[in-house]
Amino acid sequence: MSLDELLVEWSYRTKKGYPDLGNPSDILILKSILTELELPTDVLNTLGEEDKNVDVDIDCDDVDEEEYANTLRKFHPDFDDEQIKDMLRNNINQKCKIPVNKAIQSNDWVINKKGKVDHKQLDKYTDQILVLSKNLTQQDQRKWVDYLNNPNVHIPFKPTIGKVGNLLNDLEKSGLPKQLLLNLMSHTGIDSGGKGVGAGEFGMSLIFSNIKASIGAGDLKLNNEEFEIKGQNATLGKRPDEVNALALDTLAEFIDKLDDNLVGDDNIELKPVNVIDQEDDIKLQFSKPKGARTNILVYKNREYKHTEFAAIISDIYKKTPNKEEFKQAFKEATLEIEKASKQMHAEAVEQFWSEMEFDTAKDVQNSIALLNFYRYILKEGFTKFLAHDIGAGGKGVGNYIYAEGDPMKMTLMLMKAGATFQAVKPTNMKPRIGFGGSFREEIS
Repeated sequence: MSLDELLVEWSYRTKKGYPDLGNPSDILILKSILTELELPTDVLNTLGEEDKNVDVDIDCDDVDEEEYANTLRKFHPDFDDEQIKDMLRNNINQKCKIPVNKAIQSNDWVINKKGKVDHKQLDKYTDQILVLSKNLTQQDQRKWVDYLNNPNVHIPFKPTIGKVGNLLNDLEKSGLPKQLLLNLMSHTGIDSGGKGVGAGEFGMSLIFSNIKASIGAGDLKLNNEEFEIKGQNATLGKRPDEVNALALDTLAEFIDKLDDNLVGDDNIELKPVNVIDQEDDIKLQFSKPKGARTNILVYKNREYKHTEFAAIISDIYKKTPNKEEFKQAFKEATLEIEKASKQMHAEAVEQFWSEMEFDTAKDVQNSIALLNFYRYILKEGFTKFLAHDIGAGGKGVGNYIYAEGDPMKMTLMLMKAGATFQAVKPTNMKPRIGFGGSFREEIS
């Protein structure tokens, strides 16, 4: 067994994943390995006294994987080839552990409320990030270790403003392997307080020189300012199902008559999926009939897909002569979906309502989605925001939109950049943000 192989085997057996000469337990593990190899152990008797402050790191020189696999088989004769391969990848990957551990500490991820390092959380995060480099080649692992060990070469994040940017293009300027970057961007976790760590948050802080974990508002800090990040299909505060549904009774009063002319604006034509056959006319309703498995959206005795809700609201608005009264009724109904004062919902409605438009289906979709984004900024207090298309499953190409400034400026900037959200409906007045076919474009 070579010295490198001895070190990785020792590391693999230790509790931390790397040896500590000041830890008697680690010395006993090394002594056990040397005994198994029929090598002298006398020199170990002096360790733990004069060498307590010695730092041990693992050499990043290449390990002969075939030779090392044969050595592992000697130690573990009952393991099959896949188990040996997995152990080999784990052991070789240990050379990334100390640099990852130090990088996590330096980016403020494990600072507790007392301003000290939470070592339990540090070990947890280190293990999570270490997994992401396990299946890289040794050459790519060496690049990762060298990058972490040299903060002076870390690149700054310079976000694209006013249009769609690409995070992977920005990250690749670091020279790190693409697979590692994808792994880092899809990583999610839970902090010591139980708060979720969103996709990309860890990765951006480890690679970009001007991004760190946030101790206050926001997920991160960008240039020492609070920075919120959202991955694909992320909520902006409460989930849509955690608030009240939009009441439609008062809105239905603005529908004067039931007719067959259900054409909306020039871009969207309402297409019913079913004609409701019953004695009583239904102007506007969103409910679950007896025996049905889901809510049904009915407008003028016709059933529509839930995604047509914005078009229906626009259609009602355009046809009523009492447009200001309709907008007021919609405002009052919107105020009722969230009553908890700490959510800043009422303040957001009052401050943003002048920006609400109903002329087209896109106007309605825009207005409702961006109203909730504005509310989210008021509540959380961040000044920089980024949403990207990579979720926990790792899918996505790295596209993102970015906004900064005061709440109104950020909201309008987000709209200009082409933000997309889930289609709104009475039970989804706080739509998730994201990219892809199930998300609605905000501007044409």
